[in-house]
Amino acid sequence: MEKVNIMLKKVLIANRGEIVSRIQRTLKKLNIRTVVLYDQRECQSQYVLDSDEAVCIGKGSISQTFLNISKIVDIAVQAHVDAIHPGYGFLSENADFVKACRDNDIIFIGPDKQVIELMGNKLKARDFVSDMGIPVIPSLGGTPEEIFKHANRLLFPCMIKAALGGGGKAMHIANSEKELHELIHISASEANNYFGTNEVYIEKYLRGARHIEIQILADNYDNVITLAERECSIQRRYQKVIEEAPVNNLKENTRSVLAQDAYNITKESGYTGAGTIEFLLDENDDYYFLEMNTRIQVEHPVSELVSGIDIVEQQINIVNGFSLAKTINSTKSNGHAVEARIYAEDPAENFKPSPGKLTFIKFPELTNVRIDTCIKTGDSIYPEFDPLLAKIIAWGKNRADSILLLKRAINQTIIHGVKTNVEIIEKVLESEAIVKNEVSVEFLGNKIKELIHFKRNDKKTNDAILLAGIYLSLFHFPYAKPRTRNMDRTPPIGFWRLQPVIQIKFEGEELEIELLHYNSKFIEVSVQNAIIKADIRLNRDNYLTVKTGDLIKEVYYSWNKKGYILFLSCDNHVFTFTRKDFLIEERGFNDRFKVIDGSPDFVAPLNGTILKVNCLGKKLLKKGDSVVVIESMKMENEIISDAVSEIEEVCVKEGDKVEEGDLLVKVVTR
Repeated sequence: MEKVNIMLKKVLIANRGEIVSRIQRTLKKLNIRTVVLYDQRECQSQYVLDSDEAVCIGKGSISQTFLNISKIVDIAVQAHVDAIHPGYGFLSENADFVKACRDNDIIFIGPDKQVIELMGNKLKARDFVSDMGIPVIPSLGGTPEEIFKHANRLLFPCMIKAALGGGGKAMHIANSEKELHELIHISASEANNYFGTNEVYIEKYLRGARHIEIQILADNYDNVITLAERECSIQRRYQKVIEEAPVNNLKENTRSVLAQDAYNITKESGYTGAGTIEFLLDENDDYYFLEMNTRIQVEHPVSELVSGIDIVEQQINIVNGFSLAKTINSTKSNGHAVEARIYAEDPAENFKPSPGKLTFIKFPELTNVRIDTCIKTGDSIYPEFDPLLAKIIAWGKNRADSILLLKRAINQTIIHGVKTNVEIIEKVLESEAIVKNEVSVEFLGNKIKELIHFKRNDKKTNDAILLAGIYLSLFHFPYAKPRTRNMDRTPPIGFWRLQPVIQIKFEGEELEIELLHYNSKFIEVSVQNAIIKADIRLNRDNYLTVKTGDLIKEVYYSWNKKGYILFLSCDNHVFTFTRKDFLIEERGFNDRFKVIDGSPDFVAPLNGTILKVNCLGKKLLKKGDSVVVIESMKMENEIISDAVSEIEEVCVKEGDKVEEGDLLVKVVTR
């Protein structure tokens, strides 16, 4: 007998960022009202502006906001919602959250509490799956002390992971027992910070493995559907960067076995809703169950594009009481889809998080390209949150077409104000290993130095961008007050001095530029004993055309909020340009904690929060000593001494907010 349909009318989305915008799209399509939560600093975020109702959840630590079960449930009760959608991360796999929802007659859009306790806990899930006869990677759980006691049972290297949660958080590789002792406490701290529990475990690390997963849907009538498998092996910091569906070079018998095992795990566990069964394939194509994610995945769009199924809509249909057999006509795959995740991070600095203000954003508008994001020009990226900015997904008739289209889309993506992985993604997509799909989870880590040092731009292109920067600094400096409207005669002077020779910093190199001829359409300069010139046309805000010789370049630009750093985009590379001779008035700016370049003092390499000060009480730092630990974007970044030095002053304490360049510890080098 068919279950009576519920028909949700109002849903609270207990998350933030792009996944909220994505869920909103489906809820609006289904005429379901949305309630969203926001940190008070993000009140103008696009997902907040697009909501029917928005509630400020406060400001501060994640534990007091997006991990605060009682606060979220209270908001849901007061808003009279029918259900809560958890998205991914945060409380999406928290059984206590499910119970709190059910205790308050609120539907949790996901599996039951008992199923999350079984499959959301990685250790319990492994035992359950192993009892079914499915291969699992050898692992060991318990308290850090218990793990240390029995660590000799495992061969190194091993992977430390959070027992709850996922998304690459709190994961570290230990190559020795010493490293295990050092890293397990870091993993436990990160797990507690992001998932609300410090429970961790270790498992044997498989060299050269591939990460393959199966998207499942299960309703309340014993129907289970498996969609085309996804390849998720391109990763950094154990978090996925590029995903695709289906996997084109998977052996057919392996493909069938993985789908059948995923089906059996879902049925046997009594799972309902959308979820993912993840596997690792070793170099011999032997496979192992990795974990089950009892929620929607970040990479779900590739499955949607090749199946034509709206997975969020099916989540709603399932809780509304509909049968999958009646809402899905076919699960046949059509074509190929590839997704790239755009992160605020610096690949050249080991993917160091890069919070900051977004001075300019431009995404492509291409047929068969989907953009999942909620960022816009002027938004700030805060160190308390995950660095994911956007997902760009391309669909093609085959794998080659989809990769080619994604490369085109990535090339047209412009993000200023923070470091991103955009350029690296394009280089990865061009690599021979990707074309042949000969990759593993170690691919990006092994190739990153080669990819970073690959020089895309020739001297002519660099000269064109340099001229664009000089031109903009002469005629369009944002805080200058022009003396005349006739820009052909005199550039604006404002509160900086214009001289025949100016000093600039371009891509980290300091240059002295002699101005020869310039007006609003032409510029000619001498730099390093060479004369370069260009015709320049300002087309519209943030966009100009530079013609030097037979080379024509389209350049997008933006200034940072203080007006002294100019960002210039060309050919998928973001250049930085600074006028060193500007006299800039920085109202309210306190440089007490700023450090001169070349100083031996320890400075913050990124924005974040001081988690630990490890040098308190010390007079001397030895090479290799831990100085401080800075938390940024849910990752712990340890500052290590690279020389013997004497501590003169410790300038920060635990809990302090710091910005890139702030003085942490003042030292005297020996």
